[in-house]
Amino acid sequence: MPFLSPKRKISDTENKLRVLYCLDRLGMATQEQLWPFVAQLELMEYLPFCMFVDELLHDGALAVGSHGHESVLYVTQAGKEQLALFAGKVVHADQERIRRFAPAYAAQLSARRQISAAYERTEGGWYRAVCTVREDD
Repeated sequence: MPFLSPKRKISDTENKLRVLYCLDRLGMATQEQLWPFVAQLELMEYLPFCMFVDELLHDGALAVGSHGHESVLYVTQAGKEQLALFAGKVVHADQERIRRFAPAYAAQLSARRQISAAYERTEGGWYRAVCTVREDD
């Protein structure tokens, strides 16, 4: 009979650091964009992920953009300081997987963003520009 070691207990603090590390590597992402990345790497389940994102927002380690970046999460200066101090608490294998897969996932997110711009001449010789930002039509 093979020996199966028990699953390692991951603390809430380490899971929060994982979320911060993922978002720091991706740059900016909505919660709906961040979750598939976390799930793909099998870092945690969905419900704890939602709770950790909410706690990080409440603690000020994450913030939500406004206007054109409405509902986009990003790591604040306080979050970057937490990562600098405690990133060693995240298992090296997890850090390596996040670093390896983040650039390709960020490129996918960027490719799905669409910006269309049109300009036209108006009365008096002026030009008017109309820009629309969409994601995944």
